[in-house]
Parts: sequence; C-alpha cells; structure tokens
Amino acid sequence: MPLRSEKDEHLAWLAVAQDLTEERSKQRLQEQLAHTEKLAAVGRLAAGVAHELNNPLGNVLLYAKLLLEDLAPSADGYANARHIVDNTLRCKAIVQGLLEYAKRSDARMAWTDLNELVEASVPLVENEFRRHGIRCQLDLTPGLPKVRCDGRQIQQLLVNLIQNGVEAIEGDGLVRILTARPDGRDAVILAVQDDGRGVPAEARSRVFEPFYTTKEQGTGLGLSICYGIVERHRGRIWLESRCEGPVRGSTFFVELPLTPARAS
Repeated sequence: MPLRSEKDEHLAWLAVAQDLTEERSKQRLQEQLAHTEKLAAVGRLAAGVAHELNNPLGNVLLYAKLLLEDLAPSADGYANARHIVDNTLRCKAIVQGLLEYAKRSDARMAWTDLNELVEASVPLVENEFRRHGIRCQLDLTPGLPKVRCDGRQIQQLLVNLIQNGVEAIEGDGLVRILTARPDGRDAVILAVQDDGRGVPAEARSRVFEPFYTTKEQGTGLGLSICYGIVERHRGRIWLESRCEGPVRGSTFFVELPLTPARAS
C-alpha cells in the first residue's frame, strides 16, 4: 500500500506480512493425528474381521482341496474346484494382509546398515523383476550412518514398495532403489522409484489409506502396512508422482531418524 504526503507525494510503500509457518505446522500435525487415529480404528476393525474369517476360509480351502484331489483334470467340475481353491487362497492372502496391517508386533530394534539391508532384500524379488522384464538399479550412498530399526519390518516395507513399483510399470521398465543422507537432518532416506504410469493427482492423498487401491487385483493394504511400519519407527513416508507428459513414474520416500526409536 503506498504512503503519500499531504501534497500527494509518494513517500513509501507499506506492506503487511504474516508468518503462517507455525499455523501450517499445527495444521499438518492435526491432519497427521487424525490420520493416525483413523488408521488405528480401522486396524482394530480389521483384526476382528480377519480373525472371524480365518477359520471358515481354512475349512473351505481344506474341503476344496480334498474335492480337487478326487477329480481328474479332465473330469467335470475340476475347473470349478480349481477356481474355488484359487479364490480361497486369494481371500486368505487378503486376511493375512489385514492381520499384518492390524498387528503391532514387538519390534526387534538393532543398529542396521541400510545399504546392506537393501542388497539383502533385492534377491527376494528377483523373480518378480524377471517375470515382468523389469530392470533394477541400486543407487546407494556409501558411508551412511547406521539406523536403529527392526530390519525385518524395514525389509517388509522395502519389498512392498518394490512390488508396488513393479505393478505400476506396463511393459519394460526400471525400478531404482536409492539411499541418501539429507543435508542438515539426523536421518537417512530410502527411496523406491519406478517409471510406471504414475498416480493421478486426486489419488495421491489417499494412497496410504487402508483398502484404497487403483489396481484391479489390489487389496489396498500394502502401502497402509508400509505407513504403519514407518510410523512405528517415528519416520516419514511420502509420495511424489507424475502421470502426464513424457516423464512419468512415482517415487516413494522413507525418512528414518538416526535417533533411536522406541520399540512398539
């Protein structure tokens, strides 16, 4: 706003500014707390539903397999029995995913070399890379400080993110796994990048919600499990993605603090 003298001479400009940093930080904290409470409530519901479904699904699978064993592959009804077995196994996988999402297993915390953990995890998904014709590239920063974490849970997180990247790629593609130490932060970064189709803008804020998925065969639990693991380690996980233009793909970033996390 201009300041003028009585003679209408321009003297100065007056600007009023307000620092909203603290307000935005409070808003982000409130959103995070609301999201955490929502996930906890869904987790309790998921655990109850999963336990109730486990036993009847086990019985269906048992009798379907017995029926399958009594039928020759050329017999009438064999294909139907095979479908029952396959779909029951899929249901059990969903139930197992529910239990993985809901459980708060005791963390076995130990000082861990993140680069070594990545190198040990990649062979677990080599068949997925070969089956889909996808290349894997490691860009690991040497000399990373060790992070105190549950290596088993972080490995599960990494495998889930890799599989998510593989499923996002149509045809040949590349999955990159990166580690880094961000400047000025007591943390290490683990990132999984793919050059797949990307995530639409309207879906990015929901990718960590349980049961939300854009995939035809997805359960919507993999990324929710990742979110829970990172939360237990007092870290952060976020997504950057592009689904338009010549450069497409997604990158999931995981920040793990160097300050020891409490076991939970």
